[in-house]
Amino acid sequence: MNIHKMIKRILLMLTLICVLKVNVQASNLPYVTNAYIDSLVNSVKINIKYTYNNPTSFLIKRAETKDGNYVTIADNVTETTYTDTGLENAKTYYYKIYGINDSGMGTEAYFVEGIPSASNYIWFDIHGIKANLYGIDIYDEDDNKLHYTKHFIRDDTGAAWNVQNMDYADRLLNHGIYIFNVNTPWNKNYIPKTRMGIKVQPHKGIKKITIITETNVPIQADVYETIEENLTDENPFATLKFKKSGQLKENEILKSGLNAEGQDEKITITWNISDSMDKYTIMRAESKEGPYTIVATDIVLNKYIDGSVNNKKLYYYRVEGIKQDGTIVNLGTVYAKTTKHRFLIMDLFGSYDTYNTLINELQILDKNSQPISYGSIEKGSIWFYGNYRTDPYSSYATNYSLFDKAQDGVADVDHYTNASYLGYSLGEDKWMRHVLELEDNIGVNQINFWAGKLNQPSMMTFYIAESYDYNDNMILRRNDNLAYFGQHAIADVDQVTKYEFTQSPPDTPQNINAIPKDTRAKIVWDKVNNADTYNIKRSTSPNGPYTTIAQNILETEYEDTGMTNGIAYYYVVTAVNDGGESPNSAEVAITPNPQLPQAPMNLIITPRDNAIELTWQPIYNADNYKVMRSETEGGPYVSVLDSTTNTTFTDTNVVFGKTYYYVVQAKNTTGTSNNSAEAQGVPGQVLPSTPTNIITKVKDKSVHLTWDAANDATGYNLMQSKSESGPYILIHEQLRGISCNDSDVVYGETYYYKILAVNERGESEPTQPIRVHVMDTTEQKVLLSLTMKHGTTKDYILTQSQLADFMKWYQDKTQNIGLPYFTVMGKNNYGAYKAHKSYILFDAILSMDIKEIQDK
Repeated sequence: MNIHKMIKRILLMLTLICVLKVNVQASNLPYVTNAYIDSLVNSVKINIKYTYNNPTSFLIKRAETKDGNYVTIADNVTETTYTDTGLENAKTYYYKIYGINDSGMGTEAYFVEGIPSASNYIWFDIHGIKANLYGIDIYDEDDNKLHYTKHFIRDDTGAAWNVQNMDYADRLLNHGIYIFNVNTPWNKNYIPKTRMGIKVQPHKGIKKITIITETNVPIQADVYETIEENLTDENPFATLKFKKSGQLKENEILKSGLNAEGQDEKITITWNISDSMDKYTIMRAESKEGPYTIVATDIVLNKYIDGSVNNKKLYYYRVEGIKQDGTIVNLGTVYAKTTKHRFLIMDLFGSYDTYNTLINELQILDKNSQPISYGSIEKGSIWFYGNYRTDPYSSYATNYSLFDKAQDGVADVDHYTNASYLGYSLGEDKWMRHVLELEDNIGVNQINFWAGKLNQPSMMTFYIAESYDYNDNMILRRNDNLAYFGQHAIADVDQVTKYEFTQSPPDTPQNINAIPKDTRAKIVWDKVNNADTYNIKRSTSPNGPYTTIAQNILETEYEDTGMTNGIAYYYVVTAVNDGGESPNSAEVAITPNPQLPQAPMNLIITPRDNAIELTWQPIYNADNYKVMRSETEGGPYVSVLDSTTNTTFTDTNVVFGKTYYYVVQAKNTTGTSNNSAEAQGVPGQVLPSTPTNIITKVKDKSVHLTWDAANDATGYNLMQSKSESGPYILIHEQLRGISCNDSDVVYGETYYYKILAVNERGESEPTQPIRVHVMDTTEQKVLLSLTMKHGTTKDYILTQSQLADFMKWYQDKTQNIGLPYFTVMGKNNYGAYKAHKSYILFDAILSMDIKEIQDK
């Protein structure tokens, strides 16, 4: 054989062997054939379900666009799940997954995409029989409406369905009606509930949920959100207690849990507490658009009661949370309307007949003898309870319409023959309860009730209440929060009879207790539900006679001051309403005695320029206070001020940037209190205050401005505009003095100025716009004439800026903000004095008059 042919054959055989080997290796490469992604908070979980050729590990790449640059984020992943963290919610990410085994890495990747989400499922527990919803809207943090699909539903009244066959999500998403708890729970004393779960599209976070209602309103909805597809780990979103309405109504549920509840001359605002929030600010308006006025600041709890409101009036509230870094978060806006009484509860006992229970008319009058409207049964505001059945009374709506028409107390032409059917027959041992929701009112004063001729109850009892709970007041028939109004036996006669109910005097206060203090005593007692106010009576002898020392007390506690230590005092408390005054409570005796002062409270640290300022609440029986400091948290403390009668102290013996820890003690002749709660502070440079008392002068076609020195300021910036609303441009920077001359002006033109104080930390708030009309004149001035309460009139010539400062101070003082006096600075061109100051006391002002002084 030719040697060349032999070599060719050998080379050909070697080539075939190599190709065969490569093909065998390629056929053994692994692949991912199926995978899916779960959305998690700021992350996604990749689940590898099926593979080919037994991969021992995986390589995962990610891109932010489908055709983008894929970057390896995980190598040698040996599990079939991988969680990619640190992602942005509601953003789509794209992944390629490669399998790896001993033969190498597969050349083809499995493609999958995922979107992180703040939550995946929203759950609704809907309480109430045959409750109708007319839509649910879910909004994210950017106020985008989110899409959702069905997930799970179960009716607690016995009906459960396959979720795949239910269209509840589509109905609610498109604002169609859906009925919950369709079966009536006969012979069961519980509130029926439907649990509904929906799967919501990925989102950054849910801001609010709107549930739309009209007729057959639910009692309550409990809302939860979860990442997982079940509710084993409940994450409460909020709870909404529905109010009755006969028209379509959007009921908002805010993620913050912000809620407002109107009561008698007060509104209670509550929200979910957040660890990220340091304090809260409450603002109020009389319209949704505003303007909003701050009514409370530095609130550290999740509740605020506004007692400066009037009954039968609608108020809007905006709550802002302030984080420790100063970031402000808007928790939302809610509204509430105040009312004296919110609900009227009727108990009907023992019908005289064996068939049904009928009444003819009901009239509710307020303190001015004006009728109070009440919700009709068609609005879902009346519920029925017997000792064997719980049921909403929507089925009796047509009969109730006759009852509802008679609110004026005038007999119909049929002379009351059309009575209202309110339930089944009541034997001697049976009763029923109805709850009416009242329109906003100034207080229920009288109830007129007509019954007789046929199937009337044997007795009626009325209660009034500010709040009402279905489970406590209806199912369990508890009356703890109800105020007894009156009771009347109904005669067994064959003619319609009118019965008048007037409010009964309140119950006697219970559990009176007295806490002795130094020269004072604190009296506490239990709330009386049908009391409007309380009276406190005192004697220095057991069993009286008593002298009334306090009246119209709204709370259930009172502190009596100015007492003599070592002498026994005897107290009783009475409750008062429109029906009269209750009997005296049980007597309680107390003897005040010298006591150690309590530890000072609300120690507040304010950093100053190379100093720290401390303030605290005064203690009534303290003679003086001691301030102590430490450089380590928890002490030990050393005294920096042994004795002061003030409740403020500025520590200047500090090092810039260093942290100090402070406590304060209160002292009297008995001894020294415990330490206050510790507060810490770091001295540093703070923003300067806003300049005040600006005086302008126009001379030689130039504008000259002067002002008072601002606290913590190292310089001043002057800004100018030709429009009051701006924009303003910086014309002088880092002025070292408290005056400036602007010569770059045009004669006859009007200019507006703002002055800002500055230091190394930044700028103050700017002054209000200062208007200057460039004329050859001296100062732009007005005449402020004040009529004082003692009858005299005082005149002050002010600049426009001084007047603006004065009006702002006066407006703030009407809300009890700021100093009790206003300082008017003036400069003299004569005599021995360069300048003078005048002080205007707010409490001395009766009226004011302002006149412009014409330019000359």
